[in-house]
Formats: sequence, C-alpha cells, structure tokens
Amino acid sequence: MWRRHRGPGPWPRGRMRSSTGSAVLLATAVAAATSYSIVVDTWREHGGAFVSSGTPAARSCPQVAGRGHRDAVQCRSKRRGLDAKERTKKVAAEEKLAAEVAAEEVRPKTEEEQRVFLGSLWEQWGLLGLLVGLAFAFGFGSMGAGLGDGDSLGTLSGASDALDAMGAMDALGALGATVGGLMGSQETADMATDVATQEGLTSAAESAASAVGGAEALELGSIAGQIGIAGAVGVTSSLAGLVTEGLKSIKIEEAGPAAFLDVSGTTPGTIRQSGRLLKDAGDETQESDAADGDRPGSALRLGLQNFEGEWEQLLEAARSGNRVSRKKIPSFLPMLQLSNEAVMDRENARPEVPTPFPVRVAYDVLCRFIDVVFEDRPIQRFWFLETVARMPYFAYSSVLHLYETLGWWRSPELRAVHAAEEDNELHHLLIMESLGGDQRWLDRFFAQHGAIAYYWILVGFFIIDPRWSYNFSRLIEAHAVDTYGEFRDANEELLKSLPPPPVAIEYYRAEDLYLFDKFQTALAAEGKVRRPPCSTLYDVFANICDDEDQHVATMAACEEWVSGGEAAVPLGFNRLSIQEYEQEVTRTEEGRAAWIKWGEEVAAAAREAGRQVN
Repeated sequence: MWRRHRGPGPWPRGRMRSSTGSAVLLATAVAAATSYSIVVDTWREHGGAFVSSGTPAARSCPQVAGRGHRDAVQCRSKRRGLDAKERTKKVAAEEKLAAEVAAEEVRPKTEEEQRVFLGSLWEQWGLLGLLVGLAFAFGFGSMGAGLGDGDSLGTLSGASDALDAMGAMDALGALGATVGGLMGSQETADMATDVATQEGLTSAAESAASAVGGAEALELGSIAGQIGIAGAVGVTSSLAGLVTEGLKSIKIEEAGPAAFLDVSGTTPGTIRQSGRLLKDAGDETQESDAADGDRPGSALRLGLQNFEGEWEQLLEAARSGNRVSRKKIPSFLPMLQLSNEAVMDRENARPEVPTPFPVRVAYDVLCRFIDVVFEDRPIQRFWFLETVARMPYFAYSSVLHLYETLGWWRSPELRAVHAAEEDNELHHLLIMESLGGDQRWLDRFFAQHGAIAYYWILVGFFIIDPRWSYNFSRLIEAHAVDTYGEFRDANEELLKSLPPPPVAIEYYRAEDLYLFDKFQTALAAEGKVRRPPCSTLYDVFANICDDEDQHVATMAACEEWVSGGEAAVPLGFNRLSIQEYEQEVTRTEEGRAAWIKWGEEVAAAAREAGRQVN
C-alpha cells in the first residue's frame, strides 16, 4: 500500500514510499536470476548463437540464409532444376554434414562445456543465501520503519523538534511584548514581537530540516547495513556449498608420476640446501638458492602473499568442484588403502583410556570428522592428523611460558620435551607433504582452521586442569598408533616396493638426533635409544607408528605426574654432586685457580660466622 510522507520541512510532499519494497526487490532478484539462467541455457543449446547460419537448412541454401520466406521458396524452385550430378553432390554434402553433426554429438564434452550455470552447489547456495539475506534484512527493515507514527522514527523525532521550536517561538513573542511594555511603547512592543516571531519560525524550519536530513542519513546507513548483511549471508552460503561439494567429490584427484613432492614449495621458509635431489615433475626452473619469499617478513606481507595463492586455489576449487589439486599427487597414492572399521577394531582391542567428559567430546568430534572427510584418502588423513597433533605441544609451551613469566611455576626440562615432541610431529607433517597430502584447498582449509580451534581448546584445558590436555594428547596419539599400524600392515607389499622420501632420511638418519631422543622419555628412563632403519617407505611408516607410541608413553607419564605420580622429566638444576662439580671446574689452570680462590673466600666467611670449616 502506497502512502505519502507527512513530515514537516523541505521534504517534497509528493515523495512516495512503499512498505512492500522488500517484496518487490526480492521478486525482481528472483526473476532476474531465472531469466538469466534461461537465456544462458538457450544460448548454450544453440551452440553459442541464437540464430546460427551453420544449421543444415542454412547450409543447404547459404545464399539466402536469414532472409524471408519468398527467397526461400525461390531457392527451392531453383533446386528442382538441378541436374543429376549437382543433386548427387548435394546429397553427398548433406551426408557429410550429418556425419559431422553425429561426430560432434559423440565427442566427449570438455569440463567447461559440461558446466551449467547454477549447476554447482556453491553457486546455488550462494544465490539462495543472498536472496534469503535480502528478504531477512529488508523485511525486518520495513517492519522497523512501520513502527513509527508517520513514516519512520526519524520523522517522528523531526516533528517533535519542530513543535519544541514553535513553543520557543511563542515564548520569544511574549518576551518581546513584555520588553516593549516596560519601555512604554506599544510600537516598540509590536516590533519586538515580530522579530521574535520571525526568529522562531526560522529556528523551527532549521530544526525540521535537520531532523529530515538526519532521518535520510539514518535511512541510507540502514540500507547499506542491510545490503552488507545480505552479502555476508550469500558469501557464507556459497562457502558452505563449496565445502559440501568438495566432500561429495572428495576422492577425485589428478595423479602424476611416482616422484615425491618437494616440501620447499609448500610453505615459504621450508628451504632446502644446495644440490637438493628433488624437483617437481617437468619443472626445470627451480633454483636451490633461497628466494625472497623464503625469508621472514612482516605479518602483513606474509599474510597477503598467502592470501594471493590461496585465493587462486579457492577460485580453481570453485570452478572444478574442488577436484583439482595444487600439484599432481604421486601415482601410487590412489592404490593405498585404509579401513575405518579396521582402525576402530584396533582401538576397541586395546585398554580404554579413562577420559573426562569434555575431553571425550572434543576427541570424538575430531575422530568422526576425520573418518567422514578423509575416507579412502589415508595420506591426506595423516597430513590433517599431524597438523592438529602439533597443537597440543604449542599450547603446553604457551601456558608454561605464561606461568614462568608470572612466577607461578617453572620447568625448563618439561618445555624442552614438549618442543622435541612438536619437532617430531613437524617431520611427520613434512613427510606427508612430500607424499602430496596437502595439495587440495579444502584439506588445507579444514586442517589450518581446525588446528587453530583445537589450540585454544587445549589452552583452556591446560589452564583448567593439565590432566585434561595431557589426556587429550594421549587419546590422539593412541589413535595415531592404531591408524598408522593398520595402514602399515594393510599396504605392506606396496610400501616395501617404494623408497623413502628424502625428508625422512634427513630426520631418522641424521648425525644429530638430540631432539629425536629428547621426546622419548620412557626409553630415556630405561637408558635406551632408538636408531630405526629407513630404507623403504614401509620403514618410514613403521618409524612414525613407533614415534606415536612414544608420545603416548610421555603423555601418560605427564598425566600421572600431575595426579601425584613420579616426575615425567628430571626436575630443576644443580643435579651434580660436589665431586663432579669440582672435577669439571678444575680441568684447566684458570678454572683451578678460580676454584682455590673461591674456596678460600667461602672458608673465611664461614669462620667469621662461627662455623667450623673442614
């Protein structure tokens, strides 16, 4: 229903406003989208042109293609007079044309030709979300506008201001009459009254104009906010459609040669030394020296650099339904198998770990997500798992640093163990990246955002009760033992026929294995060390499985320590005996001289205090 604006001031009295504007806007958007879809589909059905001169009818009479009916009749009359030879040629040409059309129909269409407007979930959900957002935003906006007496609350405020100004005008008029009476002149009183009245009218008009202008600015701001809300709903719906579509086509990936991928091209800063062994297949342009992007920089530069690359991958994922990976994965990856049921059987066969309810919920949600999203894609599953598995050790170190800074509690040895555990998980992650586990945009999206979420969950767990955080890590690492063990046994023959990635050799066969030994507290307590083989890919996954088992032992020891058991790591400093200390200090002449002088000063201080010195 249309109604006029009745507010005061300079607003044109003929200006019309509609309470059904949101409905009209919504109907217009739906009609435009539908019309566009019909037009595009029609255009594609006709091979890219609404009127094509390449049809059989036009080819049979090309000189009159697109002309009127009379020219077509004349053309047919002329054709009747053709001799037999020309008619034979004509039949042969028509048969050739028919064969070309048949061949065109048989030819498989490219992915771009098969793609239909609004044929993907991210397009459909995005448009639906935009329409819903528009209806919601403008629908509630119209309801809010209808709550006012006239057309809006802003207009009502303007009218009130105008009435206040008129009251002030009357008061000024009365004051003018009083002043004139005191001066003894009726003429003077009338003049003062006129001046006051004129000033009051001017003030009232300015007040009304200000109120109307404020209402218009408020209305424009409200419309902009409503459009922003609708756009945000549309973008969120489109992203949800892209994620859902990626889950539907999760198993489709493009495989390349059997070569491993170079992890230096995955994340800037992962630099290899000169003479590295690996290059991407067909890429002869890579240099061994560090590029500018491999040097540390500001958060702004690194963030924009990452956003640029991920944005291109996001657009590619949207165009392909998330089926295209960043690089071609090794050809043997699709042959690797992992059964969720077999992993569950292994988990049920081992003793159950007592777990607080909040920790159990977080663990079950994570495991269920991994089982659904990464079914039949074990390497991508492992990459996701290792990305999340690093977060507990980051969280522990963060909280322990906070406790040290506040002077609450300190254990450098415990922080060192957690740092070594994180380093171990990092190398597991690098191994999975060399196998192509992070090549899909959706996998990276899930892993990176999920890891950040779990980081803060574990920080909260550690602050509430360290046993909660250690228990969560214990569950995750035990699940990793079951998963890697099942994968190793199910793919034993294939894994033994493949060499290990270079990054695995660099980690397990390095000369300096300090960090590798540091996190294995259970073996250290027994005086043992691990030096595992690394000759095949089977050895790599066997080593990773054993690493995860050591993580389980360390987390169990930390949890028991908090509960009142033995310390999981050596505590404090000054663990040397006095004899060991003296032996180390007096190895050199300078050290022996310092030791004698220091001993004399200590003895003198003891004698002054009245203590007997031996």
